[in-house]
Amino acid sequence: MVNSFYDFKPLRPDNTFDNFVEGSCNRIARCCASVISENPGDRRYNPFTIISPVGCGKSHLVQAMYNKLVSGQSGRSKSENHPGINKGISPEKTPNL
Repeated sequence: MVNSFYDFKPLRPDNTFDNFVEGSCNRIARCCASVISENPGDRRYNPFTIISPVGCGKSHLVQAMYNKLVSGQSGRSKSENHPGINKGISPEKTPNL
């Protein structure tokens, strides 16, 4: 049983855009997710909603976005990308998506 927000397992660091399997069912979502993670705060894709059948990579995409943002590869600092870092909430304690 999960007792708190911090009892969740961390995100999978191996879920990245590099190892995402792109297909016809997820090509547009992958493109949008990539643009969003490259340009955080850009409102062109706000809100970003992914709706697809099971197995099309929704969780992988969201985790790839998160991993790119917290790795600092998006052109912003880690603290800008994860506001919780400044409040003592580490990315390792983020719930599994």
